[in-house]
Amino acid sequence: MARDPIQSLQSLQRQLPTMALRAMERTMQEAEAQGKRTTAFQNQTGRLRASIRAGLTKHTPDRIAGALTAGDNDAQPGRAGWETPSYEYAPLVELGTSRRAPHPYIFPTMLYIAAQNVLARALQAELRSWS
Repeated sequence: MARDPIQSLQSLQRQLPTMALRAMERTMQEAEAQGKRTTAFQNQTGRLRASIRAGLTKHTPDRIAGALTAGDNDAQPGRAGWETPSYEYAPLVELGTSRRAPHPYIFPTMLYIAAQNVLARALQAELRSWS
């Protein structure tokens, strides 16, 4: 027996927020992995690369936000204290100083994520798996 199209649409409408959340989580995982693969800076101790984290920072019925950050091995995005790097050199590497050239690694990672349509592909995968 064929499924009622109205019921199908209602089911999709109920599941869309969860699907969007999973797609955003996948996108942030890819952002973190891409950030850790970067060769934009010289990784002397490994601490800066290990401190690169991504995660969801806000989740409401009409908005999902994520962040990619570096400089703290302990805090996860969205949790208290994650905005303040414990490795003070993390922003200095990204932005540079009056004596050192910038070596951006966070911004290019987010450009890569946008250029590769990672979020759109993750959401498409969620929609394809919908039943």
